[in-house]
Amino acid sequence: MLDKNGGTDLRDRVLVAGASGCLGRHLVSELKDRGYFVRALGRDTSKLRAHCPRADEFVSLDLLKCDSVATECSDVDFVVSCLGASVIPSVRNDRRSFSDIDVPANLKLLKAAEQAQIRRFVYVSVFADGRLQDNDFVRGHEQVVRHIRSSNLDYCIIRPTGFFSSLVRIMREPSMGLLPQCGNGDARTNPIHEADLAEFCADALCADGAGLEYNVGGPEILSRRQISDLVHQSGPLGRTVTRVPVSTLRAGGLFLGPFNRRVSQLMTFIADVLSDDFIAPEFGSRTLERYLASEA
Repeated sequence: MLDKNGGTDLRDRVLVAGASGCLGRHLVSELKDRGYFVRALGRDTSKLRAHCPRADEFVSLDLLKCDSVATECSDVDFVVSCLGASVIPSVRNDRRSFSDIDVPANLKLLKAAEQAQIRRFVYVSVFADGRLQDNDFVRGHEQVVRHIRSSNLDYCIIRPTGFFSSLVRIMREPSMGLLPQCGNGDARTNPIHEADLAEFCADALCADGAGLEYNVGGPEILSRRQISDLVHQSGPLGRTVTRVPVSTLRAGGLFLGPFNRRVSQLMTFIADVLSDDFIAPEFGSRTLERYLASEA
C-alpha cells in the first residue's frame, strides 16, 4: 500500500527497503538532506511514519507475503536494501533462519528492480572478510550478493562491520550481565554508527564505476574488552559484567538449534566474531563513546 506524504518530485527518486530499521531511518534522513525524493518501504505504516517522518511516500508491504513489488519499483532511480531479519538474539523473534527471511525478500525486490531497469541497486550485506561462510547469517547475505552480481543491474555491495545500536542491544539485553569473551578480549573490530553508514550508502548511489563492492567500518579500532567496558559502564547503574568463555556461547547456540534456528545461528556468529579481528576500512567520525553518552 503506497501512502503519500505530500512531498514534491525532486531530481532523483530512491526506494529504501527496510526503512524503519536503525540504518534505514538514518538513510532516509540522509537522502532527504541531499535532496532526493524518498519512498520508504517497511512492513508497518505506523513505524514508517514514526521513524521516517521526512519520507515523501510510505509503502507498507511484507515482501515474504506479497506477490510482487513491481509497482513500488516502477518509477524510482535507485533501490537501497537494508532488509534483513533482526539480529537481536531474542526468543520472541521469528524463529525462521536468516536465509529463510533475508534471501527470498531481497530476491523479490531485486527482480522488481530489474524489471524497472533502475540505475543502481545498493545492498547492505555483512563484513566477514571472506570468513564464516558456513554461518547462515553470512551465507544468506552472500547468497543475495551472488544473485545481484548475476543480474542485469548496476550495483553496489556494502559490507559494514557491526552497527552501534545492535551491538549495544546485544550486549545489554539478553546477556543479563554475562559477556562471552575469547582469551583476553584482545580481538579487535571497528563498529560503525548507522548515521555514518547512511552517509556511505548515500555516497554509493552515484559513485563512479560499475559493480562496486566496499567494506566499511567506523573511525576507531577497539578491542572486544574495550567495547564491553564502554557499553556496560554506560548501562543501567553501571552493572557488573561477568566474563565467561566464548565456548559457553557456542554450546548455547548448539543447544538452541532444534528449538530456535535464528537465535542459535546468531549465537554461533557472535562467538565466531569474538574470536578474531574483524577490521574494515575506516569511515565517518562518530565514536562509540560519544554514541553511548548521547544515548544516556
